[in-house]
Amino acid sequence: MKRLKAKQVFRCVLVLLPLCMAVSISAFKVGSSKASATIQLDVKARSLLPKLPITSIKQIGSRTFEATYRSDYEKDITAVVFSASPLRFIRRDYIVAEQDKDQKLRSGASDNLLHTVDPLSGDVVITGALFSDGTIEGDKAEIKELLEERRGMKIQFARFNPRLQSLGAADPSTMMKELNGIKEFAASLPIATDDGSPVSEDLEHGLRTAQNSILNSLSKLEGELLNDKVDKFYSRDGTALSVTRDQRVRETFTAIEKDLKGLEHRL
Repeated sequence: MKRLKAKQVFRCVLVLLPLCMAVSISAFKVGSSKASATIQLDVKARSLLPKLPITSIKQIGSRTFEATYRSDYEKDITAVVFSASPLRFIRRDYIVAEQDKDQKLRSGASDNLLHTVDPLSGDVVITGALFSDGTIEGDKAEIKELLEERRGMKIQFARFNPRLQSLGAADPSTMMKELNGIKEFAASLPIATDDGSPVSEDLEHGLRTAQNSILNSLSKLEGELLNDKVDKFYSRDGTALSVTRDQRVRETFTAIEKDLKGLEHRL
């Protein structure tokens, strides 16, 4: 059955935040996938996946809690889906994380989820997991929507990334002109498929997320191009060192290229 369009999805973007601010939790039993012990708020946290239990919970504010869950699977997890009420879902997609170490939840590893209770909060339940080999356990419908969002991001990065070659080939003294043209191209990336097929809400969100990521990266590069300051500092042995604008620009571009091409590859 098709889910109601009124549902809310909270996306945990690890590129931006190490923890996800979302809905609420307050009950658990250590080492079990079933909730049993309740603390101050009458909201429970549990897992429908026996090998992905909630192992601890800590209240860190008047209406905020941090829950820890652990993977007992033998394979790596790239995304976890939580239900916060019948129409509210939380998606934690590891694969979009900036740091390599954060791009999957490995066997035996734990992670934290931060939640703030609101009047519409229900039990927070781990309902599904997506693995690095492409297999799914639990809520297949929500995971498939997450995959659709990933597809939108991949489409957009694939459209843009070839333009990085011309930008990288430009000399820092002339890079601004090239950058302005590429920024216009990025801003005009279509929120549509190449073949004109229908665009779902999740696919659209993926297309827009990737476009915003690209534009933010280009703005960062532009900031370095506009900054003529020479950074001066000393090494531990007292040697005077400096970093020029052109060096910062080149380092920033290299990092952006690695990040955007890495995302396209992982997605």
